[in-house]
Amino acid sequence: MYNLLKFDFIKEIMSWQIDLLPLFIPVLFLFIFFEWRKTKKKNKESFRFESTVLNISFGLIERIFEVYFFLNVFFAYKFINNNFSLIDISTSSVLSWIICLFALDFVIYWYHRLGHTVSFLWAAHVVHHQCEEFNLTVAFRNGIFPHIFRSIFMVSLPLIGFPAEMILISLAISGIWQFFIHTTTIKKLGILEEFMMTPSLHRVHHASNEKYLDKNFGGMFIIWDRMLGTYCKEEETVKFGIVKPVNTFNLWKAYTHVWEDLFKASISTNSIKQALQVWLDKPGNVYEQFVQNNPVSAERESHFILPRRVIYYLISQLLITVTGMIVLLVYKEMMPTWFFISIALVVVLSSFSFCFLLEAKKWTFGLERARLLILCFILCSFCSSFFIHWICGLTVFFLLWLEVCDHKITKQNNSIHLG
Repeated sequence: MYNLLKFDFIKEIMSWQIDLLPLFIPVLFLFIFFEWRKTKKKNKESFRFESTVLNISFGLIERIFEVYFFLNVFFAYKFINNNFSLIDISTSSVLSWIICLFALDFVIYWYHRLGHTVSFLWAAHVVHHQCEEFNLTVAFRNGIFPHIFRSIFMVSLPLIGFPAEMILISLAISGIWQFFIHTTTIKKLGILEEFMMTPSLHRVHHASNEKYLDKNFGGMFIIWDRMLGTYCKEEETVKFGIVKPVNTFNLWKAYTHVWEDLFKASISTNSIKQALQVWLDKPGNVYEQFVQNNPVSAERESHFILPRRVIYYLISQLLITVTGMIVLLVYKEMMPTWFFISIALVVVLSSFSFCFLLEAKKWTFGLERARLLILCFILCSFCSSFFIHWICGLTVFFLLWLEVCDHKITKQNNSIHLG
């Protein structure tokens, strides 16, 4: 056991985590497929196509952002630990690893709790709670700001003396656990409900029921909630989503709607004190006192059923984009910087374009055509002549497919208007 916890082995684990963890992504999608099949057989409405596309699109942007942010956080924690730590904690101690896991979860608890009780932190975290279905894809639905804010909270750990390697490996373990608790297919887990965060307890956290609001903030463990008065077990049927729904599949709106409300409310206040209150008070109080004249639309936008051609097109593009992102992350060190950055930006553009297509507006097809042509140009600039023919051929195929989708939706819209 001692040899397994030596620093050289820890460095190998860190290398695996940074360079090979993207290979774990297909495994996650395999679990998502199994969950979808299971819920479909039982006729449960745990998946909605539009929400799933939005969740995965959030995940694509998040993963691209984390590629180098993860490394920068690692080096920052290592610098802090080497120069400012209060005590020296060894990576060769099993007890140190256990304590680090609990200490990390305690920090996550407080970050998570403040993320629900401080309005600007809620603006960053809200995207994770918007989905009105609950399944494993919801674990992908995160913004960029939460990673930044959470990393600031976690600075306390290297300051105490926990090595950066220990912190980030513990964070990976916590992240895997938290992925699997986003499901309705697992009921209560007996004795584990007493001290671990389980799917049942996390369903409570994602509920908009008044009884369940601001409960169960732990990451892996429920002990902090039990100790600090935020524990609640699952009793009544859970209604997922947020109290004030965003009611759109527009990814940009989902990212920004609370930020917009807070900004509008803060500039319309009468004093600096009130402006600070808008950003620092509890979200419920802020919306009640300051945002009532700037509400998010309470009515769901009209949304017709997407034609199957559009659904199959989006599925094909998501599969291609996710596969491309995995290749990008695994082989990033072998790619020219310009190519890596270009493809990363196209992945971000793709995420927005896919979600805009869900709204089926005329201009969204123009954006998607531009995305296909941009991707074709970048790939042709990098690949050999053999692959250029395939790339151009596939681009033409998808452009024709998109044209059929555009025609179908235009025809459907005209039928609705005539009706």
